[in-house]
Amino acid sequence: MVAALGSDGRVRLRSGHGLRTLPRTGVTDIAFSPDGRELATSLRDGTVVVSWLARASRQRVLRSPRPALTVSFSPDGRALVGGNRDGKARIWDIATGRLRAVLPNRRPVRAAFFDPSGSSVVTLVRDSFARVFSASDGRLRFSVEQPGRVTSAAFSPNGKLLATAGTGRTGNLWSAEDGRRVGVIGGAYGGLTSVTFSPSGALLATTSVDAVARAYSVAAIERAFSVGIGGRIAQFLGHSHFVTSAQFSPDEKFLLTASTDTTARVWEVATGRQMAVLAGQHDAVTAAVFVANGAHAVTASLDGTLRIWDTGTRDQLRVLGRHRGEVTAARFSPDGRFVVSTGADGTARIWNVRTRALVRILHAPNRLTDVQFAGGDRYVITIGGHARIWDTTTGRRVGVVSTPSSASLLAVDSRGRFAVAGPEIAEGRGPRMPRSSFRTGFVPTSLALSGADGTLAVGGANGTINIYNGSVLRLESAHRGAVTALAFSPDGHVLASGGRDADVQLWDARSGRRLHVLRGHKGGITSVAFSPDGSLLVSGSLDADARMWEVASGRMLHRLHAHFGLVRSAEFSPDGRWIVTAGPVTAGLWSAATGEFLIFLRGHKRALRTAVFAPDSRTVLTSGDDGTVRTYACSVCGTRPELIRLAERRLAQTRTR
Repeated sequence: MVAALGSDGRVRLRSGHGLRTLPRTGVTDIAFSPDGRELATSLRDGTVVVSWLARASRQRVLRSPRPALTVSFSPDGRALVGGNRDGKARIWDIATGRLRAVLPNRRPVRAAFFDPSGSSVVTLVRDSFARVFSASDGRLRFSVEQPGRVTSAAFSPNGKLLATAGTGRTGNLWSAEDGRRVGVIGGAYGGLTSVTFSPSGALLATTSVDAVARAYSVAAIERAFSVGIGGRIAQFLGHSHFVTSAQFSPDEKFLLTASTDTTARVWEVATGRQMAVLAGQHDAVTAAVFVANGAHAVTASLDGTLRIWDTGTRDQLRVLGRHRGEVTAARFSPDGRFVVSTGADGTARIWNVRTRALVRILHAPNRLTDVQFAGGDRYVITIGGHARIWDTTTGRRVGVVSTPSSASLLAVDSRGRFAVAGPEIAEGRGPRMPRSSFRTGFVPTSLALSGADGTLAVGGANGTINIYNGSVLRLESAHRGAVTALAFSPDGHVLASGGRDADVQLWDARSGRRLHVLRGHKGGITSVAFSPDGSLLVSGSLDADARMWEVASGRMLHRLHAHFGLVRSAEFSPDGRWIVTAGPVTAGLWSAATGEFLIFLRGHKRALRTAVFAPDSRTVLTSGDDGTVRTYACSVCGTRPELIRLAERRLAQTRTR
């Protein structure tokens, strides 16, 4: 069940049974009991109401003379503490409604909560102190002073430490037994907004108005205390405005942050790497929490929405099949019903995407390095020593492309035309064998076919590009070094090339005139691909980035930076809305409209070779050196009505306390 407090002062409960709005108004805070069976609400009229969710008519009303601002259950669920505008916090026995203790403060109590044992309560007001009281008799045990105004406090899970954060840019660790300071939490360039412990208490995270979250080793903070500030293990850079809260995943591998920049984000704690951006709300995200063992997150925003997300902390990629040894390539059939993959084991394997069944194994005498469907799903062409054409319905080889030496490059267009290249080039269509081959005058290093008119482009190790369309158009020294990537625009008018020199270039495919030189990458280019309408280009590079460019102007629109190593490939979805990148081990999913990183697609254990979209733009196919072929059903890639139905389904399925 999920509870949300709206700006109208009403509480709305959402469960698998639908949406329920509590009848009361003027609510200032809400809290679930530890077992999730009761809900406490604090009200502006000074009352705190405890409702038993299974029996809507059963309630306990706890009264105080001034407006109640905050409410929290004890760990055993038997007591409740509420903070009031009159400067007092009150502890009640829930079963009897008896007032157990009054905790005096000098100003309105903005936060009050129990320690893990339930024996102490800490209160926060708008000053520089955190005050710790005995929960049994209300006696002040000690107070600790934090530079600047205290904004947040948290007990460690074992109850031995108290962490505080404040507007003075540093936080502190205190002994929860006697209030003795045992550590300083530093490193921020702005006031701290929150502090939280990991479930084991070994780690601690802070958030700040400097738009950064940071993670620390608690033991290291304590060890460094005698000499100064220390213990930071990672900082999480990516938010563009205040970061207001953070929460560790149950396994402590990930951190979830909320920000006033309208996003929540998921980070890998060990590396500081951004794993997912939960973007879509239109105002500040005020809360973000993990649910369902960290597999999903719930976010609340000032735009009035509550959303449930897939956090990307699980292995997203589902195994479709395996090879013995690395998988060198994988492709969808034109209709998306089948996948063909090739491997170092000398086989090409054909899989049914819907049933996930292995349909056919094609045996070649040596290692296969590339594969493509040609002419629908009837034929496939494999590269490995020689180029071979296979009938997928029978599994029989129907031809070997005749070239005097080994073929290493393959290009196939949407009409089934193909070209293979080694030292020589041969062209064909469907199952028909090429009648002859020809030489380029250089060692081919890249290949592309235009789906519009069959124009062929070949890039060479010497930086030259040849364009064949009835005659030969030779672009001498197009790049300084090998031409490593080529692609035609959908209409065939523009040719994009990428080189080892880190440049991307755009050419008029008919005249050979250079249109633009796209500079910005710091390493060799690994891939270039046009958007379906031809207006955009995305490039991948050895420098760990992909970049998106406007074709007409040559202007860079977005730098797609999330991978820690080479981006082997980057391409648009067929509907043009998304980009998938193949990083060193994970694939990345991006918004083509904004360049926003969305999620890592995880699951491969070794280097990634392939990441491509299915024709429906809803499924991503990957292959890797771990011997697996995997698919990912992209739930966020649907149309608006599909996304609304998805959100409603997830909301109905999610349970949280």
